[in-house]
Amino acid sequence: MGAVTAESDSSEEISADEVRAALRDYFADGSGLDEVRRNRDHPHAVTGGVDRAGWRRLAQQVGLTSMTAPVSWGGLGLGVPYAVAAVEECGAALYPGPVRAATLLARMLGGIEPDDVAPPVRAGLEDALAGTAIVGASDRGDGSAVPEFRVGGVTGRIGACTHGDVAEVIVAPCRPRTVRRSPPSR
Repeated sequence: MGAVTAESDSSEEISADEVRAALRDYFADGSGLDEVRRNRDHPHAVTGGVDRAGWRRLAQQVGLTSMTAPVSWGGLGLGVPYAVAAVEECGAALYPGPVRAATLLARMLGGIEPDDVAPPVRAGLEDALAGTAIVGASDRGDGSAVPEFRVGGVTGRIGACTHGDVAEVIVAPCRPRTVRRSPPSR
């Protein structure tokens, strides 16, 4: 198996071992990891350690960014064991791309339909799932000791962010702001 993509036969069961094998094959077939690592450590690097072309290839050839995304978003809807397998294999290869953030994003989309998302946000999410946008993630899930943000009816906290200097989409903990209304007067 060379890829885990939406084009895969959905009637065929894909195993976490096949995900691992696809990633091992990808990294073994000259994915340019040595070059990515050299560029990441270059004093004038502005890429945040991310090779955009390599990230796009990984998304398109292996399906890394969409394998756990819901089917309604163009993914395969595979579960957490597949995400764990992907993150572990990328870690074993010392791949410096935004794997954790992309995996979190794909899993967070469960229960959210594309039509329920504002068009500009939906476009960013779709780009992230296609591997054409870099995803960042808040390093702190608890939101402690970090600045708070408010955008419309959503509030949240973001601390350090993986790939934050180059990310076009950022996954962050947030919550809807509750509006307290007075009971109607009689």
